[in-house]
Amino acid sequence: MILKPNIIFFVIDSLREDRFTGIDRTTKTPFLDSIIDSGTYFNNAFSSSEVTGTCLGNFFTGMYSYKTK
Repeated sequence: MILKPNIIFFVIDSLREDRFTGIDRTTKTPFLDSIIDSGTYFNNAFSSSEVTGTCLGNFFTGMYSYKTK
């Protein structure tokens, strides 16, 4: 029996974690809540860049970006 990967990759730009989780949240997100409750939720995130487009490029190519002055 061969199992297919079961991965969901969300790309959400400018979503603050404190707005949709925790006691003081200000947004109702029933779909995200159900995914968090039934899946794996990570409390920490690390980024290869401060800009979404560059981060996606890093993720999909497997290469790191660099800065020049």
